[in-house]
Amino acid sequence: MTQKSSTLTGCMTTSATATNCWNPLEKGTPPSFQGLDHKTGAHVALKIIRNEDHLQTQAEKEVFILTQLKNNVNVVEILDSFQFRNHSCIVFELLARNLSRLKFETCYKGFTPLQVKKFIIPVLQCLQALSQKQIVHGDLNLENILLKQEYRDEIKVIDFGSSRFLNEKGSTSPYLQGCAYRAPELILGIEYGTPVDMWAVGCVVVELFTGQKLLPGEDEQDQMACILELLGKPPKDYLQKATRAQEFFSDENIIIPAYCEEKTKKNGKKILVSKRKESGKIRGPPGTRDLELVLGMDRAVKPTFLDFVKRCLEWVPEARLKPSQALVHPWIKKMRSKSQTKNGNEGGGGGVAPGGNVAA
Repeated sequence: MTQKSSTLTGCMTTSATATNCWNPLEKGTPPSFQGLDHKTGAHVALKIIRNEDHLQTQAEKEVFILTQLKNNVNVVEILDSFQFRNHSCIVFELLARNLSRLKFETCYKGFTPLQVKKFIIPVLQCLQALSQKQIVHGDLNLENILLKQEYRDEIKVIDFGSSRFLNEKGSTSPYLQGCAYRAPELILGIEYGTPVDMWAVGCVVVELFTGQKLLPGEDEQDQMACILELLGKPPKDYLQKATRAQEFFSDENIIIPAYCEEKTKKNGKKILVSKRKESGKIRGPPGTRDLELVLGMDRAVKPTFLDFVKRCLEWVPEARLKPSQALVHPWIKKMRSKSQTKNGNEGGGGGVAPGGNVAA
């Protein structure tokens, strides 16, 4: 990033471009604003990163990664970056609403299976490009997936502020990804890589379809309880790699989850029962939540859709679908083939059609 700050006009002016910004975009940290680039006359999005050492380093990395991804049609386009009063500023193309906002507008009823596929294919194409460059996005969720234009289903992925290259030092972090999308290896302190983004894809797909978060943990302990309730216990050799396993399992052998206790039935059989949380929410013992019921089998969910989600949500990262594999998965492949035949390329172009989850 180059130093080119000048004077404040409306919000700021730079020597390269005069940019007035006035309208806050979606709430978040760091803040983003809608602005006007007086040099080009274009409306733009402006992200301002505070003058703190670790945030400045993060901003420089985000600019570098986005430069590496320049001209990728599924990644938000970076237009400029500069310093203003020692704060880092990044200028992006202005996009439309995010999928979280669209979900709200469906009254949390979710989207049609066709629409979910149209949303997720560009995301997978983005992740495929990231994987090829050994980049982890690290914060994939509905708020970071945006429509390119209103009433069109072309999609772009934003917010690379948490992204990192795989060869960077410090490959375990419990704070990457939002809680509801956080892969178990991040919580347990296991070395992670690009599969954390495919875990997030599984969560995003279900949320788009049902309108509800799949794993709505209130904190790390509760998040792990949600994962165990859905997937059952992880493989023992997987837990042996975990540096934080003792925080989530209460016995020395790492068998009993911390949110459960072991009780003995009259016939002598030992079972796990859930402890009541202070919040009053109870998560079932490991493996007691059925993914098919979550998706709603009364909606005639196709086996290929169920298989796609399950293969994104594997405990072992290496067992998860890779983006390239996901793009040729039977649930996705038919949609892509039709799109390529109709449009001559991949991607949508039709309008956004929420609601009506009758099949997947």
